[in-house]
Amino acid sequence: MAELDWKTLEIEINGRTVTGSYACEGPILNVRTGNGQKATQLGGSTPESLARIMLRELAKEGKA
Repeated sequence: MAELDWKTLEIEINGRTVTGSYACEGPILNVRTGNGQKATQLGGSTPESLARIMLRELAKEGKA
């Protein structure tokens, strides 16, 4: 199996910078932080825009 090409992503939430990484594995987008991860199937959005949404969700769950 090929190694995933992880890209770094940063977003601002309430004045705090949240950092994570994302990579595509076929039709599946994986997003991870130091404290958690999420995966979902890619739809009509670009991987980066969907990864930003997922990173925000991880932050709200206290996993970023």
